[in-house]
Amino acid sequence: EGEFATACWDGVVRIFGLPDALLKAELRGHTGGLYALTYSPLDGFLLASAGADRTVRIWDLRTMEVLWIMRAHGDHVTTVDWSPTEPFTLATGGWDRKFRLWQIGPEEVEACRGRGDCSQITAPRA
Repeated sequence: EGEFATACWDGVVRIFGLPDALLKAELRGHTGGLYALTYSPLDGFLLASAGADRTVRIWDLRTMEVLWIMRAHGDHVTTVDWSPTEPFTLATGGWDRKFRLWQIGPEEVEACRGRGDCSQITAPRA
């Protein structure tokens, strides 16, 4: 049993179950098409999406809700990937020709997941 996600140009992340490929959920929030998705290799309940709306969104797959919205690109965000070794760290790139490195601190993760106190993250680490 498992699942897979698709990045759709209508701005919706669709989650399908395996092995039946039936639609399990639709994650809405982006206001433009999606370019990329990636599951966190260190926390399988986190999914990052990159979109034409210039944002990266981090989704909690337990609740199917967005936890963080990351804004620092000046144009479409076309790629996103999690670090395979550093928890809550990811890299993004886009049409603005910028590379961004993001790190969500453990205190921020605890506040967001534990108390629902999630903030928009606008300052990448690099």
